Amino acid sequence: MDNHLPRYEAEVGHRMANCQPVDAADFETGGASMDNEIIRSTRILIVDDTPGNIELLERVLRQASYQEIFSTTDPRKALEQFNLYNPDLVLLDLMMPHLDGLSLMKQLRSRVPDGHYLPIVVLTADATTSTRRQALTLGAKDFLTKPFDVTEVVLRVNNLAETRWLHVQLREKLNALEEASKTMAAVSSASL
Repeated sequence: MDNHLPRYEAEVGHRMANCQPVDAADFETGGASMDNEIIRSTRILIVDDTPGNIELLERVLRQASYQEIFSTTDPRKALEQFNLYNPDLVLLDLMMPHLDGLSLMKQLRSRVPDGHYLPIVVLTADATTSTRRQALTLGAKDFLTKPFDVTEVVLRVNNLAETRWLHVQLREKLNALEEASKTMAAVSSASL
């Protein structure tokens, strides 16, 4: 498997191989909470030059049962951490020294394989329309405005982690269908 894929993709493949379906019912509705295994296995990378913001986000996410949290205050180290940890979700500050969040987002996007969904949440105090449009154009999936509302942080991260998980599941099912279709075509051709 591609090393950019999270560990739980292997679990999807395992469940499918053993005829154990994984579907949206694995998540509680209403945004309440997701399957604890999914939460525990979701890898989150936080890039923010303010240590206090990272500490707050890490504490809030750990209280929400996320265990795979990686962070850096130096945006120049973000690509290295991205490659090392293969995150499922990125929380990215926009205004940072040395390398701004928009430039970093472009670099991160170039490392995401085609057909893969990597949600990036922009962390910003700049809630202007132009900033939001620019970030969305570059691939941001959501925003968290500073100062952070801790409940909003958890809900938005949960929503995007769930979306990521469902995308992974869909991609795995499509791959399985393509393989089954190829097998059926081969059997059909052989029987003619």
